[in-house]
Amino acid sequence: MLVLTRKHGEKIRIGNDITITVVDIGKARVKLGIEAPAGHRILRSELIVKLESASDDDDAPALSRALGFNEPAFAGLCGAGARA
Repeated sequence: MLVLTRKHGEKIRIGNDITITVVDIGKARVKLGIEAPAGHRILRSELIVKLESASDDDDAPALSRALGFNEPAFAGLCGAGARA
């Protein structure tokens, strides 16, 4: 894991097409802005955990649709090769 220190307004580039900007710094949290092409799905890790746990439930298709996944993308995210 790469750990960086950034100040308000500073940016981090990932590859040529993803930029992360420190938007705000509070006492207990940091707000990040993420610019990425539309083809990149960006999810918080707690949503991935919910998706993975829902994959065993009957609610999995409804949850995946609510998060904007189509069924093949959901299956790929929660399949054996899924990473968080």
